This record gives sequence, structure tokens and C-alpha cells, in this order.
Amino acid sequence: MGILTLAAGASIYALLVVVASMGTGARGWGVHAAGFLPPGIRLLLLAALLAAAVLLWMTALQAQGTPAVPPPASKGRPERPRLWLLAPLLLPFGAALWFLRARTQLLGDGAVWLATVRSSQHPMFSEPLFAALWHAFARLVRKTGHAPDAVSMSLFSMLCGGIAAVLLAGIALEIVPSRTRWLVPLGLLLTLGVSQLYFGYIESYPLAAVFLLLYLWLALRRVRGVDPAWVSGAALALAISAHLSAMYLVPSYVVLVALEKRPLPQKLLSLALPIAFLALLLFVLGYRPAQWQAPLHAATSGMREGFEGVTIHRPYGFFSYGHLSDVANVLFLAIPVPVLLLLGWAAGQPRSARPLPRALAVLAAAALPGLLLSIWLMTPVAPAQDWDLMSVLLLPAAVFAVAASRRLWEGPPRARVAAALISISLVSLLSFVLVNADEGAAVRRFAAVVNDRDRVSSYGRSYGNSVLELLYRDRGQYSEALPYARAAAEAEPTNPRNWTNVGFELMRLSRYEEALPYLREGVRRGPERWEGRYNLGLTYMKLDRYPDAIPVLRDAVRIQPNLPVLRHNLGLAFYRSGQTDSALVVWREILLRWPDYAASLKLPSEQLRYTFSVHGGSAVPARLIWTKESTRCRGTPSWNARTNHSPETSRQRPVRTGPTPTSFTPPSR
Repeated sequence: MGILTLAAGASIYALLVVVASMGTGARGWGVHAAGFLPPGIRLLLLAALLAAAVLLWMTALQAQGTPAVPPPASKGRPERPRLWLLAPLLLPFGAALWFLRARTQLLGDGAVWLATVRSSQHPMFSEPLFAALWHAFARLVRKTGHAPDAVSMSLFSMLCGGIAAVLLAGIALEIVPSRTRWLVPLGLLLTLGVSQLYFGYIESYPLAAVFLLLYLWLALRRVRGVDPAWVSGAALALAISAHLSAMYLVPSYVVLVALEKRPLPQKLLSLALPIAFLALLLFVLGYRPAQWQAPLHAATSGMREGFEGVTIHRPYGFFSYGHLSDVANVLFLAIPVPVLLLLGWAAGQPRSARPLPRALAVLAAAALPGLLLSIWLMTPVAPAQDWDLMSVLLLPAAVFAVAASRRLWEGPPRARVAAALISISLVSLLSFVLVNADEGAAVRRFAAVVNDRDRVSSYGRSYGNSVLELLYRDRGQYSEALPYARAAAEAEPTNPRNWTNVGFELMRLSRYEEALPYLREGVRRGPERWEGRYNLGLTYMKLDRYPDAIPVLRDAVRIQPNLPVLRHNLGLAFYRSGQTDSALVVWREILLRWPDYAASLKLPSEQLRYTFSVHGGSAVPARLIWTKESTRCRGTPSWNARTNHSPETSRQRPVRTGPTPTSFTPPSR
């Protein structure tokens, strides 16, 4: 019955993949990845998937009438596992991680984390331990003489992938302590959709998954009585400090301690150990309890009412087909084969209820809270964008499914079942990996999943289109960025940054008259945002409307008094308006407050040139030499002023950072 259920489930899954791949719509985001690949590769993957389903049916039909033989009970470890079998797999695995790495940072917060290593600000968000290790890795990259860019920092997740492979091997040996059969659970776990996190994916979740696997492995070892009690408790503290969502593992630790045959005082001490380790670790990292509130607010923002709820609430309820579809999609994307194994295990269970073995009880206590939490969360962005968080929540369920269904795939008679299941899992992972490794396919898929009006909130569509706009803006492709900026403003018109972004892209295209209404609307909706006023002032200057630019730029300086580039352009507006005395006052103040600012300007010969004389440690202008075209505004699209300002990066929803004249921070999540 279990294998029959596996075959039926695999057939349904294959049918869903084929149908979704033909339409590539937003609704089947968990199974439609193959549809964005070239036809040849798509047909090859779908053929392999269908062949695996047929193989399961053949095995199920041949097994009818054959009594089920339970797997042989292992007494200790009579045979030494062949761990050397893992060594030849590490090299091709590492090569695959590199050559098939993600070419964009669309689905996660990769752009935000990259911005943190390029600035002086190091926010920890809800991942304090990851943030510390992330910036330590960035410092290591700098010592090698390379900049911490998307390519170099993607090595961090690949390193996590290598560690995860070793930990999964340890978990597989705990599930099947035999010479070679442990390779089957290793193959099933290593080919999960969760493994996409290790293919150059810049986010906190690759490291979170590593510490989660470390805890599960040590917990299984503790069930056998191998390690001291404090080891698994310390691993739990590390997992929580890597990402606060790992607190859902606490019930499994309670079960682990409760199943031990020790005096009650010792059990209570064991329960207190993770709390003490976590408190000490967060104190060392400088992560205070007050900082826990922001992640909780972000996690529950998709369920609120009122104005915030109207903007960021998904357009369907919790008890609805839409939400059920999202849950099914993330299951099929992250852990498709474990879902099939759970169905087969449940169908093959005897009618009389039997207690779970101790190891399975601990895994179930870790899997159930993660599964419930992934169902409960309704974040405001497109559901497909939160696949990484949901994957980490579902990882213990995958380990439990593989361990609980051992009799379905273990042993020589079940070799074809194991081969078919690994094939299905590998096809699912490859479809997702190949899409993200192809920039064009990744952009098309992302644009599809974030623009579903019936499933994605206004904020989610605005955020997704802003990410696409930033992708093209950073490459100087402003005509390609403009449609996404307009789509973001249409989705969330109450956000002043969206209007400013449209105006900014029009500025870059020298369409200044068209930019004016958008920039004015951005200033009207965000009167205390200096970016909108500054861009509006630059546009006025490009249109030779210098008197109109003066009050706008003056307000920008009032709101943000610590950027010399703002004052510089205010001085230019004064000068071109005939108010030379006011211009001289502004420029003198710049030279007094930022003596290195003028020296950092790389002006061509026809631009304004400064000379300085330094007296008593303060720099004052000795003379200002004006030449042809000397009054072009500083900070317009023809300039690159990135040296004097490190932008504040924000990752908390729904606050985002819009374009500035000095650097551009990605929209935060």
C-alpha cells in the first residue's frame, strides 16, 4: 500500500509539473520552473520525471501479493560505514554549486546583504550570528584584494553547502547505520529543493540551514547516548542565533530531554542550558531583546487590519483556496519527495497505533512546529519570494519523512523505489537551479510570480517590481527599469519612493519635463524625504529653472544637512540665479566642514576647479576659478558621486530606501 501510494502521488506530482510547465503562470510557482527553460532541457527533465513515475508503478504492481519484509534490525554497528564514498562526491558537488550558481539576487534579500558589506552599517536584523559571520567573510574577501561583490560573497553559501553535505551524511548514517545503504537517504536529502540555498544564494538561510542540520544531527546522536547533554543544547542556541525562526526547534529539545532516563534536576538543568548559551551568545554579538520586536512585526504584518492591512494584506483569507495553494506550492518546491514519502508512510502504517521510536519522536517534535509555522505565516510579499524562509521551516519535516519511511526505500527489493525517488527529487532541484542559473529565465519567472494581482498584495507587487527596477538601474539600463518603476507606483501609489523612482528613471533618460509631475507627487506624499526634493531640484536645474530649484534644494539640505553634494548643487542654483554672494557662503561652508570633498571631485578640464590654502587646520578657498560650463549641477545623471555617503540600509518591511544621488540601496524586505 505504501508503494502504491508513492506511485499515485508521483504521478499526480508529474502531471502538475507538466501542466504548470506548459503555462508558466504565477499560480503554479512551486512546480512551473521547467517551463522557463529551453525546450530541449525542459523535455529531458519532464521525460525523466515521467520515467520515474512509471518505474514506481512497475515496482508497486510487482510487489502486489508479496509480503512486506521489514528492514533488518541493526545491532550497534556491525559493519563500518564506507565514509570514503562521500569524498569523490564533494568535488563534483562543489563544481555544480559554482557553475550553476544563481545569477541574480531576486528571490531573497541578497541585494540588501550586499549593501551592508559595502557600507559602514552592519545591521543584524533577525540573524545576529549570520550577520557577524557574513561581515567576517567580507573582511576575509577584502584581505585577498577582491571587493565583496555578488560573485565573491556567493562563495559563502557554497561553503555552507559543503558543510551541509557533511552534516547530511551524518544524519543519513543515523537513519541507516550500514556500509552503503546510508547513501540513499543522503541522496534524498541532498537533492531537496532546499539545496538551492547553496547555489550562490546570498541570504542568511544557507547558514541557518547548516546550524539547523547540526542540531538535528547532534540530537539524533544524543538519542543514542553518544554526546554529552550540553552539546545538543549549544547547537540549539547556535541555530536560534543564526536565525530567530529556529525557536520552533525548542519543542524537539524538550522531547529529547524528556525521553532521557535521568533525575528530574538534571533534566531541568539540561533545559536551562540552551537559554544560558543563547543569552550569552546574543550578549557577545550585541543583540539586545529590544531588537526582537522588529522581526516579529515583519512576520505578522501580512495579517494586520486597518490601513496597513489594506496595503500589505494578501487578497485572500487564511482559510481559502489561495492560501492552500501557496502551502502546496512551497511543499512541492522545497521538499517534494518527502511529501510523497509521508503519504506512503501514512498509508502503509498498521491500523493499530504504535508509539514512534525515540529518534522519530524527536524528529517529529521538530517537524510539526516548523510545518505549522510555515502554514501560519502570511508575509506581505509574493509567496514565491519567501520560499527560502519556508524551506528552512520545512527541513526537519523532510528529515523525518526520510527516516520514517525507511522500509519503503531500504533493501535490495526496494532499489528501484530509491532510484525513482532520487530521480524525482533531482529533477525538481535541477529545474529550480537551472532557472536561477539563467539570468533571463530567472527574471521572467520573478516578473511572473510578483505580478499576480489576485494572489499578491499591493505591497508585494510594489516590492517585486522595485527589485526588478533596481536590477536594470544598476546596469545603466534605464529604459528597461522604467516600466517596473511605473508598475511599482501603480501597485502602491501611497509610497512616495515609488513616484520618486519613476521620476528618477525619467531623469536618467533626459526626459525632464515628464519627470517633473512624478517628482512633485513624490515630494507631496513624502515631504520629509530629502531624496525626492533633491531629484526635483536637479530636474529644475537641468531645465534652467534655477529660481525654482533653490527652495527645493534648500529643503533637501534642511532635511539632510550632512551631505556636501546637496549644498554644492544649492550653491550652483544660487550662482546661476545671479545670487553669487549666497553661492559663495554655501561653498565656503562646504570647504570648512568637508575639506576633502572638493579634492575628491574628479572634474574634467571644462568644469569648476578649486584651489585651497590650509591655515590652522581648516581649509578655506583661496580662489575660485570659473571656466566654461562651470556651473553644471553636481549629482545629476552625468555625475558619479558615491564617495561621501554611505546610505542607511533598511531591511524591515514595509520601510524601503529609494534612490539617492550618491548611492542606491535596494528596497528592503
